[in-house]
Amino acid sequence: MLISIINLIFYLFVVTMNFLANFLPMNGQTSERFPINWMSFSLLPVMYFPFGA
Repeated sequence: MLISIINLIFYLFVVTMNFLANFLPMNGQTSERFPINWMSFSLLPVMYFPFGA
């Protein structure tokens, strides 16, 4: 029973954070628009080491 309650709490937390990420602007931009104007840092290793290091 305790595990179910903890799972519910974390599920609601994740849903709330997802809602806030989609609907609250960050520096005037939503998370949908943000990667269009800024290079994603997760692509840097692919750009510099396309075949592995």
